[in-house]
Amino acid sequence: MSSGNDRTAREIQGKFRVYFHETIELINSRCPQQKNAFDCGLYLIVFAEEFCRFFDENADKQSNEKEFFDEFINEIQRTITSNYVTQRRKDFKSLLESMSIEKKQNI
Repeated sequence: MSSGNDRTAREIQGKFRVYFHETIELINSRCPQQKNAFDCGLYLIVFAEEFCRFFDENADKQSNEKEFFDEFINEIQRTITSNYVTQRRKDFKSLLESMSIEKKQNI
């Protein structure tokens, strides 16, 4: 984690403590990153989607938190590529366009 991200992560860690009433461990890990200055939000959305999918598919498996996290990191390193994010951008664009058309038809 860079020093800027580290401070923000620690602030979020403190806020989670209010809800979970326990210490949330911060783990530095390598993960796919954008190669431009404008896809960071898209990567965040894709990570959130993938985490929810991974959690839903693997929540029943017996593993400790570290193993679960390691499996998730391995999964996103395999899954989240530049091409995948580019395709998701197209998917989001299509979704927003179709929602806009539908909204205009309902007016």
